[in-house]
Amino acid sequence: MAAGPATYLSELLCHAGLANAVPAATARYPRLSPAEALALGADLHLFLSEPYDFRLPRDLEAFPGSWEPEGESWRQSGGPLALRADGEILAWYPARIVEGLRYAAGLRSGAVVPRAR
Repeated sequence: MAAGPATYLSELLCHAGLANAVPAATARYPRLSPAEALALGADLHLFLSEPYDFRLPRDLEAFPGSWEPEGESWRQSGGPLALRADGEILAWYPARIVEGLRYAAGLRSGAVVPRAR
């Protein structure tokens, strides 16, 4: 599952300087296979702790290719970065909007270590 462009999460990330690679013509929360998600060409794939508790590296097993640890994240050989991110901060609105913007900006700059509960 991905967050399409017509979602709160996408808007928050865009306001923080990140771009959503999911095309506008898709559903709000399209179901993408791992291969389809990688084919979008994003540099960063976020795996949120909420509403579904993604776990890395466990959930990367479904993706093609090999993934290597890189600090608090995982990188596919020659490809994108996978990062487990705090779903409460990024997806709870409006209670977390200010904190979410700061957190997303930190993800973009690499200055924030993902805080996932």
